[in-house]
Amino acid sequence: GNQGLTFIDHREDHFPEDRLADQQHSLAHGTYDLWVSNRQGLSVLPGHEVRPGEITFGPPATRKNPLPNTRQGVISADRSLLVLIEPRRLHVWHRHFVNEQPHTSPKPSSDNALAVDWNTEFDHHTTFDIPALHDHTAISEDGRWAVTGGWHSSSLSIWDVARGKLAKELPLGIQTRFTFFSSQLVTSRGDAYRFWDLANWRTVLSVPRTDCPFSSPIAFSASGTFAVANLRPDALHLISLPSGEVILGLRRPQQGVSLHLAVSPDQTKILESNDRDRLIGIWDLHELRKELTSLGLDLDELDLPPCTPPAAVRSMRFVGIDDWEQSSFIGAMSAPVARRHLQSLEQTLTANPDSATAANNLAWALVMAPQNLRDADRAVRLAERALASLDTSTTFRNTLGAACYRAGQYTRSIELLEQNEPEAADGELAWDLFFLAMSYAAEGNVDQAEHYLRMANRWMALQHEGQPLVRPESLRELEHIRDEAARVVAEAQAESANDD
Repeated sequence: GNQGLTFIDHREDHFPEDRLADQQHSLAHGTYDLWVSNRQGLSVLPGHEVRPGEITFGPPATRKNPLPNTRQGVISADRSLLVLIEPRRLHVWHRHFVNEQPHTSPKPSSDNALAVDWNTEFDHHTTFDIPALHDHTAISEDGRWAVTGGWHSSSLSIWDVARGKLAKELPLGIQTRFTFFSSQLVTSRGDAYRFWDLANWRTVLSVPRTDCPFSSPIAFSASGTFAVANLRPDALHLISLPSGEVILGLRRPQQGVSLHLAVSPDQTKILESNDRDRLIGIWDLHELRKELTSLGLDLDELDLPPCTPPAAVRSMRFVGIDDWEQSSFIGAMSAPVARRHLQSLEQTLTANPDSATAANNLAWALVMAPQNLRDADRAVRLAERALASLDTSTTFRNTLGAACYRAGQYTRSIELLEQNEPEAADGELAWDLFFLAMSYAAEGNVDQAEHYLRMANRWMALQHEGQPLVRPESLRELEHIRDEAARVVAEAQAESANDD
């Protein structure tokens, strides 16, 4: 419906169990009606809002259905066409509007669904002979095109509904999902989502996927400004349209292929079910936006309802967050992505010049960026500024210590990081220990370098044995620093052995 997230009362007297068992596909029709095609026929379950936010569907009214083997069905966006698919046949009924016109929102009443008889409401019908392996269909928003395909079929068939004939075959391979968005056909395979222009059937946009063995669904916002999809098995991604740019990655609790995705009509929530559990995941974009706004970021591309940011924060556009999620730290990003990330941090600092956190975040990025993008001297200045604002922050002190190491100020780095050692929380220790090992190695004190490297490695080992103290993305960053520290200490050891 158009009320956002709803809660459905499915007690047996409202939604009989035998109909649930025989249900093959449900059709959302209008604001309050649920359409179900099953062996008993085509059922319409009128919805009743029993209290704000809760809708009950039923009891069902079964209409005559000449297709007892219906596999799936859809209703066009303007509600002028009903499309049902059965083995080797696609049936399109053209709706005869008696009391209303196409493109109008139905009244929230059961009378709207049941007032017109099946035989008079759908006045004529077109049949298409389809391939044997086709068991799924979709229809374009204007009702002109219907597409059929199947999980085991190697191609999609595009049907011209008005002319009643086959218009195009797309040989995309097996396990292809498909849907329509605006004036485009959208297909999903393991390697990419592709958007096809309905005018010439050419690809106008391709959004690549990584490590995805199967196709997954894609859902679109009501405004058409963004889509939600799986670009990796462990995350949902928000894609800006029509550019196709990934603007946000949402880490999922576990890997698994999405079975269903939806964006609430008010664009504040994302719903997902997957193939690994029996849960529906709900993402609240309003709450997420509040968190990003507190960091000096915003989600302007999503066209969300207004969310007032704190007075000291100005909105900006965060580019490349998916790459940030995937690599987890700037040091593993490609140079173009790392450069965009640095630019976004620069913009945050410009918008919030008095923010110690913004200064610290940019300093840390300049320390950890790919080597050709590092700026150790500026990182020192920014970290000094942040620590001056809050001299008790062990995080800011660690950033300054790491920046001093990058700038060749090894003695100062050691002083800062050893000051942190008794004060830092357990979850912060490894950052200090690894940079202490590198600073001592740079000064030629191999014994101390080995000592701190052993301490840091023990800390890392504990993260895999019990309850980890840091998030997985932070652990991956530490693994990157650990590898660098091991290399620096090994070089110091070799140089010391040569001197001996």
